[in-house]
Amino acid sequence: MELLHSPFLYVLKAGLWGFLPDSPVPIKPSDAEWSIVLSQASAHAVEAVISDGAGLFPESLRPSFRQLAPLALAVDSIERGNEMVNAVLRPMAAFWKREGITAVLLKGQGLAGMYIKPEHRTPGDIDWYFPGKENFRKALSLIQTRGLAPEIDGDGDFHYNVKGVVVEHHKGWCDISSPFKRGIVSVIEKDQGYTQGAEFVLPAPLTNLIQLNVHILKHVLVMGVGWRQLCDLALATKYYCGQYSKGEYVQAIDRLGLMRWTRLLYGVLFKYLGTDCAWMPVNPLESRDTDRLAELIMRCGNFGRGSGKKMMGSFISSALLMIKYVPGEVFWRPIMLAWNRFFQHCSRKRVSK
Repeated sequence: MELLHSPFLYVLKAGLWGFLPDSPVPIKPSDAEWSIVLSQASAHAVEAVISDGAGLFPESLRPSFRQLAPLALAVDSIERGNEMVNAVLRPMAAFWKREGITAVLLKGQGLAGMYIKPEHRTPGDIDWYFPGKENFRKALSLIQTRGLAPEIDGDGDFHYNVKGVVVEHHKGWCDISSPFKRGIVSVIEKDQGYTQGAEFVLPAPLTNLIQLNVHILKHVLVMGVGWRQLCDLALATKYYCGQYSKGEYVQAIDRLGLMRWTRLLYGVLFKYLGTDCAWMPVNPLESRDTDRLAELIMRCGNFGRGSGKKMMGSFISSALLMIKYVPGEVFWRPIMLAWNRFFQHCSRKRVSK
């Protein structure tokens, strides 16, 4: 079946926005049909959102008990995962504040509140961004003095485990690869500042939308990206509408050389996730490439878990599509990845001596 009219996307949109889409229900009340939807939900880490969508169906069209049992277990696991992450996140945020550290929460739980049911966003790592070299070093040093042993990863950042939750320390908030765009990234950050939430410091609305945009681009080029990340951006686009200048967003994206990519990305959000154009900072692109990107997302799954391809294979297949939208990123991403891996290797050798 054509992806646009697939049962999976129909149920996903229902769970994401809280109502059944206007188009006819493209699903038959059979275990076989629901099995496909639930398998796809697992590959894209959106089981709880799919569960919410399925609950909106007429009772005669809902999954059978046989299908609902494993889905209920998956939703329970997601809810418990959110509780576990929050139990680590909140004390850490208080700790950074007490120690005079500027820690900005990226992605993850900073986006969960935008969902109809925050506990139904599949949780991941805790991502902290520490602006400034001295601020970053101090945060890392404080963690080490408390018996934790941060390890450097392939992006040149650091990670460690706290009570079963992976915590990452990032030197930057934007995954742009081109070294010639780093100055622009710094200017955007300086102009926009940060947002003080009830519990956490978050990127400013415009900054956060760019960060989510570039994060998706990074994973399209390396490993792959699933509908979970597209759901994050769709909800953030709605949530932040009216809280920032769309003109400033367009100017920033244009300076980063990402305008064509951004229109392509929002084309997928509009056509495949039902995101309202009125919320968007750019006009969505409608072309055959919109369908190609959506199919690439569908095939890859959450961080490439559905594609079965290794990193280089994933890069080559996506680069063929992305070369005309972000040629600079297609060129610089493998170079930056190789450099970070080399730096990672050298850092580990120094530690082992």
